[in-house]
Amino acid sequence: MLALSEADGLRETMPTSEAEPAIARGRAVATLRRERVGSRELMKLDLVEEALRAAGPPLAERIEAIAEEVSDVVARFMASLAPRTLLPVFGDHGFRMTPMGDGSAGPASQGGGSPEEVLVPAQAWLVGGVH
Repeated sequence: MLALSEADGLRETMPTSEAEPAIARGRAVATLRRERVGSRELMKLDLVEEALRAAGPPLAERIEAIAEEVSDVVARFMASLAPRTLLPVFGDHGFRMTPMGDGSAGPASQGGGSPEEVLVPAQAWLVGGVH
């Protein structure tokens, strides 16, 4: 049985969610920007999302080029952190790619419930030498 306060909480309407801010454009997509999530501050990089918005070369080639750009940005950020800082890096959503008939990849789509869109990669790196 629910306590009175829990039952009252279930009757309350959900708070309205804030619209996701527009992603950066131009050269700003390769710049980390701060975003507050609750009491935490996260760094967000719009480079991947912007690179996948338009059709482009075959997927493997495209992902490799994006990974190189992302690794450069993350490496520069890591250089600014104190040694032994744990840096988690993760995606905020996945995407689906549609191969085109000519071997290229179409623009990415997102916003659905497919495994490609809800399962995202995550890694954690320890900055500096570990002994």
